[in-house]
Amino acid sequence: MPRAFVVKAFDDGWPIPGVFEELRAGRARIGWSSRDDQDLRLIQKKVDRGELLNKDQQEAKRCLGFLTRVSPENYLLYPHQPDRGQFCVVRVTDEYDYSAKEDSLDGFRSSRPCELITYND
Repeated sequence: MPRAFVVKAFDDGWPIPGVFEELRAGRARIGWSSRDDQDLRLIQKKVDRGELLNKDQQEAKRCLGFLTRVSPENYLLYPHQPDRGQFCVVRVTDEYDYSAKEDSLDGFRSSRPCELITYND
């Protein structure tokens, strides 16, 4: 049975620019992933081996559920997207990926392919 998760892609109730456009393009993004060493797969391997995480990895660790709990066919709900007071829903269509720096959204490199299902306007 599919599950649903809420993704915080807003700051003080204001949408983070570009997130909705990424959802429309088929990429569900989350933050805490601006550095090469913040790929959640790398962090999970270090945790599994009992290795210490650096400060940036410790901050990104709070998002491990995007790798370990979210699966294809699950739903992600994005409050305040595309505008404040609205929300949209996407269905995850594939596995976790980590974009190259030049293909990121201002510090949003963690992503999952998705399909935009609906948004409330």
